[in-house]
Amino acid sequence: MALELQRDRHLGVVSNAKYDYYWPGFEDSAPLGHNTVCLLTEVASVNVASPVSISPAELRAGFKGLPDYRAQINFPEPWPGGRWTLRDIVDYDLSAVRGLLFAAGAYHEQLLQNFYEMGRRAVESGRHGGPFAFVVTRDQHDPLAVRKLEQLLIDGGIEIHRTSAPFRADGTIYPEGSDIILLAQPYRAYVKTLLERQSYPIRRGSPTGPPDRPYDVAGWTLPAQMGVTVKTIEGPFDPPAMTRVTTATVAPAGVLGERRPAYWMVDARGTGGAVAINRLVGAGAAPSWTLDAVDTAGFRYAAGSLVVPYAKPLEPMVADIASALGLRVEGVNGKLPQRRVLLGRARTALYQPWVENIDEGWTRWLLEAFEFPFVTVKDADIRNGNLHASFDVIILPSAPPDRLVSGHPAGTVPTEYTGGLGPRGLEALKAFVEAGGTLVSLAQSSGLVISAFGLPIRDVAREREDRLFCPGSILRLDLDPSRPLGFGMSLETAAFFTFSSAFEPVAPRGAPIGHGGDPPATRAVETAARYGKKNLLLSGWLEGEETIAGRAAVVQVSYGAGHVVLLGFPVQHRGQSYATFRLLFNAILASDGSRESAGR
Repeated sequence: MALELQRDRHLGVVSNAKYDYYWPGFEDSAPLGHNTVCLLTEVASVNVASPVSISPAELRAGFKGLPDYRAQINFPEPWPGGRWTLRDIVDYDLSAVRGLLFAAGAYHEQLLQNFYEMGRRAVESGRHGGPFAFVVTRDQHDPLAVRKLEQLLIDGGIEIHRTSAPFRADGTIYPEGSDIILLAQPYRAYVKTLLERQSYPIRRGSPTGPPDRPYDVAGWTLPAQMGVTVKTIEGPFDPPAMTRVTTATVAPAGVLGERRPAYWMVDARGTGGAVAINRLVGAGAAPSWTLDAVDTAGFRYAAGSLVVPYAKPLEPMVADIASALGLRVEGVNGKLPQRRVLLGRARTALYQPWVENIDEGWTRWLLEAFEFPFVTVKDADIRNGNLHASFDVIILPSAPPDRLVSGHPAGTVPTEYTGGLGPRGLEALKAFVEAGGTLVSLAQSSGLVISAFGLPIRDVAREREDRLFCPGSILRLDLDPSRPLGFGMSLETAAFFTFSSAFEPVAPRGAPIGHGGDPPATRAVETAARYGKKNLLLSGWLEGEETIAGRAAVVQVSYGAGHVVLLGFPVQHRGQSYATFRLLFNAILASDGSRESAGR
C-alpha cells in the first residue's frame, strides 16, 4: 500500500505511527488474535466535503512514530501544506486499495498458508505447554456477567465445553457443569489476551522523561472488569466427558421453600438483582430491600436481598427471575423481616449535553439494557428549573466541567444548541437536590459538582496529578455491601481507572473541630467504596499507588433534603465493567422519593 501511494506521487504518507496494537478492541487489532493480517488506514479530513487550506506552519508531528515533521524512513515525502480536498481523500484511498488488492492477489497462497500454520502452532502450544485451560465454574456472583463473558468468547470464535462429570486439575476438584476453555485451539492467543492480566510495557524517552502513554488503555482483563472468577489450569490434565457450548446461558435456579408462602426471599446479587427489582416493580409488586442479613433454611441472604410479599399473579414472574436470571428464590412463611426499605420506581433523567459525549451514550445503553426507565433532558430542560416536580434522580455523564457549563460557543452552531448548563442550570440542580432529589455524577463531572455545590470533598487524584499515572487500568476496589450503594456487590471487586478521581472529606474553612477530632462537615459524607490499601493494580499500569490507596472512590453527600452521589471512576466503562454496574443502579434504586421504611 505504501509503495502504491508512493508510486502515485501521493505526499505525506506515514506508516507505523501514532497507533499501537496493544488493546485488542479495535476492528484492526482484534483480527491479530485470529491469525489474520489487519490494517488501518486513515486519511486527513476536510470540512465535511468542503476543501481546507493548511499552511506549512500549521503542520505538526510529535506523536508515536513521528517525533518530527521531516522526511524519515516511515515518512519519505512530507506533505508541504496547501489546499486539501475531498478529491484528494478519494485518490489516496483508491491508491491504498489498489496496493492492498495487488498484495493479496500476489501472496494469496502465502497468506492462507500462514493463517493455517499460525492456528496449527497455537493448537500445538496448547497441547505441550501451559496454561492448558481456563475454567469457569457455575457458582458465580453474577450469572448475567458469566453469560455475557462466555458469549463474547463464543462470538469471537473461541471453543467452550461444559463438563459432564467432576474432574481434577492442578490439585483442585472442579464440579460437574464447569465450563472449560481448552487452550489447544487456533485462537489461543486471543482468549489469553482477553482473560489474562496485562502488564503494560512502560516506555520513556529518557530515564527521567514523561512516560509514553498507550494510544488507548493499558489493561482490560475481562474477568476482573466483569466480576467473573476464571481459574487457570497451568499443568496438563485429563479432561472429563464434555459437550460443546454454542450459546451461553444462565445456570437456572428454582423457587425453593413454601409453595404458598407469606413472602419470597430473593438473593438479589449482581446485575440480575437490579433487573429483578425493575421487573417486579413494573409488574405492580412491592419488593423491598432488607437492611440486615436474613437466615432461612440454612442459607444467609445478605443485606440488600429482596423481600417480595406473596401474590399468586406474581408466581410466574418470580419463577422466571429464578430461571432466567439465575437468582436463588425461596418461599418463606411467618412475619416479614423487620428492617426493610420499600422500593419504588425512581423518576430518572439522564442529562444529554449538545456537545458530543460518548459517556452519555454508554450510560443510555446501560439503562436501556438493564430495564431502567428514564428520560433524556437537555440544557434548556435543566435551566428551566423546577426539576424535583418531575424527577427523583438526575444523572450527569462524565465530561470536563467547562464543557458541561459552557457547551458550544456562540456562533459555532445554531443558537438553540449553544451554551451548556450555565449558572442557571447549576442553580437549578442545586435546588433539585435541596428539595430532596438525588444527583449522580459520573467520573469527570464530579469535579463540577464538588465546586458548584461547595461540597466538603476534595479530589486527591486531581490535586496530585504529578504523582499519579494510571492510563486506563484495573484497580482493586473495596466495598461496603451493607450500605445501599453497595447492595448486591462483592466485598472486593475491580474498578476501571483512567486518570479518575479519589476523594477525601474536608472541613469548610474555619469550621470547628467536633467530638473525636472529626470536622462536622465530614459527618454528611458516606463512603461506599474505596480503592484498595495496597497492591492496587490488577491489570495495566499504575504509578503513584500511594496517592489513592485507601481513598474513597464512591461517596454520597447529604445536601439539603437530598443527596449527591459521586462515582469517581467510569463504573459503566464501555458497557464492559459488569463488576461495578450496580453502583450506578443502586444510586437510582436507593433514591426514589416515594420510598419509605417498611419496618416502622
